[in-house]
Amino acid sequence: MLDSNGSDAGLLVFSGEVWTDARGYATVTLPRAAGRLHACLDYELRPLTPGVTASIVAEFSDGRFTIATDEPHVKVAWGVSSRRPHSARVTPQPGEEDT
Repeated sequence: MLDSNGSDAGLLVFSGEVWTDARGYATVTLPRAAGRLHACLDYELRPLTPGVTASIVAEFSDGRFTIATDEPHVKVAWGVSSRRPHSARVTPQPGEEDT
């Protein structure tokens, strides 16, 4: 599952769920729109199995990143967010505030 939300405020958000493999790894591939993400990314990981921890073992590069859990075959809810570079921001319409 993959959801994306590009808001007029310049925030790009991608989220979804992924299962780790028998070694506890999962690679998440984002859609082409994620190519606009830049270096300052915020990751959010939430293993859906109690007591399991998850971490980013390979940060976003070439449209993907890798998650590891301390147990195999764990479903992990993930989210990645980034501010668009200033030049890519949507110009506010008259009467709208740019935050």
